[in-house]
Amino acid sequence: MQDKILNPLNMDNTYFSVPQDKIDTLSEGYIGNLPSIHWFLQDFYQLAGGLISCAKDMMNFLQVFAHLKESPLTEGIALVQKQHFQDINSGESIGLGVGIYEDYYMHTGGTNGFSSTFIVKPADDKGNGGEISLVLLTLLLTSRICQQNC
Repeated sequence: MQDKILNPLNMDNTYFSVPQDKIDTLSEGYIGNLPSIHWFLQDFYQLAGGLISCAKDMMNFLQVFAHLKESPLTEGIALVQKQHFQDINSGESIGLGVGIYEDYYMHTGGTNGFSSTFIVKPADDKGNGGEISLVLLTLLLTSRICQQNC
């Protein structure tokens, strides 16, 4: 992953295992009004929310995702943005980890005390358009249970 994704996109502060000298740079998240503890997923669970990053690195990734920047990952991004599933009830199209809407892609996620959302409208085949419409990073993860008990 380091050689195929992180290095080509200059994602210098993105890790599955945060180096010891970077631990103090991590933000503190909250669950409701209570501070969360940092936890790190092990082994194959890392692929389900174990990647730790920063805003600058996420913007590097999203510029490639929106086709605003050339990258060796173009083929892989196209695969992620291709419809692989469709919800039979809502009709929502789903790529690999992203919702596919009329002219944009959306991804949301959350882990212990943190949440993120992005909405990206990619450039067309002629390079027109392409914008990162929303990037929302929070240090707060809420739920109905937490709202009642925190």
